[in-house]
Amino acid sequence: MLPLFNNTTYLDRIPIRVSTQAVRHTDYFHFHRRIQLCFVLSGKLKHTICGKEYIQQAGSCAFLLPYMPHIIDSSESDDTPIIAHIWFHEDFLKDRGYIFSSYGEWANFNGYKIPVVSDFSDHGDTPIQVMHELINEFAQEKKLSFKKMAHLTAELFSLACTEPITSKEDALFKKQLDGIDSAINYMEEHFSEKLSLDDLCKIAGMSRRSFTSHFKRITNLTPLQYILSIRLQTAFKLIAETDMLFDEVAHSTGLGNHSNLARVFIKNLGVTPSRFAEDYIRNTSHSHTFSTESRYRWLTEL
Repeated sequence: MLPLFNNTTYLDRIPIRVSTQAVRHTDYFHFHRRIQLCFVLSGKLKHTICGKEYIQQAGSCAFLLPYMPHIIDSSESDDTPIIAHIWFHEDFLKDRGYIFSSYGEWANFNGYKIPVVSDFSDHGDTPIQVMHELINEFAQEKKLSFKKMAHLTAELFSLACTEPITSKEDALFKKQLDGIDSAINYMEEHFSEKLSLDDLCKIAGMSRRSFTSHFKRITNLTPLQYILSIRLQTAFKLIAETDMLFDEVAHSTGLGNHSNLARVFIKNLGVTPSRFAEDYIRNTSHSHTFSTESRYRWLTEL
């Protein structure tokens, strides 16, 4: 099933957010356009990232970079796992003097490769102490120091990153990243239009073969899957938050007409647009029923 992405609109107001959560469910297969650190404070969970399963114990952290599809599953744990999330854009660290570039599994922090998961077992209580400092610092509200938050977040990366990136790898990474980044920005701005693979290749400055290969390597998705994810996410928002007709939603998101919109919904979501709309209306009308976020978890980030 196609992974869907989460919009982190709160990061338009604040550059970093820390939250804690008791995990009592299995997430929908999704990815984020922001960076998410998933730190297990207690218990354990199965975390599937880019199709590979990891068992995260207390004290471990998953470094979920943009466009890395993942699923969190707590069903195998005897106790309810407690996790902490850190959400931010890479500019949060870059603007404060740290070398940070990321897309998918290609990432660079101060010249070192960022792991997918680090268990921090060789670092004693230091990572957990850093995580609790981050939680406490974020809870300060008006006293929140972004400089200190950046320092603590960078400390987690420093503890986890042990393998240096060679100059050759770094040069190749930057060249590929610049091209794919340009194409992604164009796709996000023009998703409602008919997008040509040839046009995207020209924007990226790559051949068809190189573009599709590097796009998949960097984002874990094909260009078509990525465009469809954006269109679906936008369609969800329009159906939930506006009175637009389904034909209008389909046209506004580049999905054609009502018939095609329904086909895409059923294939990737398992319900029709009208059923999705009914679920949303029922949720807003009756507070005791399940929330939209609990059923359609990709719509918002906790």
